[in-house]
Amino acid sequence: MKPWMSVRDVSFLTELFKLWHMTVFEWGSGGSTIYFKDKTRKWLSIEHDPLWYHRIKELGGNVLLCQNNKIYTNRGFGAFDVILIDGRDRNDCIYAADKLLFNDRSLILVHDGRRKHYHDAAQSFLWHRKVGDDFLVMSKKEPGGAVLEVLLKFGLRDFSEPSVPWDPEH
Repeated sequence: MKPWMSVRDVSFLTELFKLWHMTVFEWGSGGSTIYFKDKTRKWLSIEHDPLWYHRIKELGGNVLLCQNNKIYTNRGFGAFDVILIDGRDRNDCIYAADKLLFNDRSLILVHDGRRKHYHDAAQSFLWHRKVGDDFLVMSKKEPGGAVLEVLLKFGLRDFSEPSVPWDPEH
């Protein structure tokens, strides 16, 4: 199963996850969970929908899938290199993500970032931009090195610049 996102955004995540064996925390499991699970060291996904949860709960390997319809707070799983928000209550997830970051340069990625009602929450982070076709990216500090190179390769830009219309084939 492929993620329900543009080809460019799938390529962006693929290149990001190639940098090192990252730990990923995901709100809202789906095609991205299945597609990217073997490209990371650890993947913890929180899913609110009981039917979807039961359909994919046996992924195994480095994936831990939890069913929860509340905002998750760290319960001893450690900190994460990337927080991927692609589920319900995204603004609440953005605010809660701060407590789950591995360090000041860990990334928070919000899929469907073209939706302006996520921008205020994203701006609560010192560093926030758009990247790819449909991601908001945030961090406590500006990323550097190889991470910044990947972000720049996939069109890192300010919030003031328009989003690309979503096209799953792009």
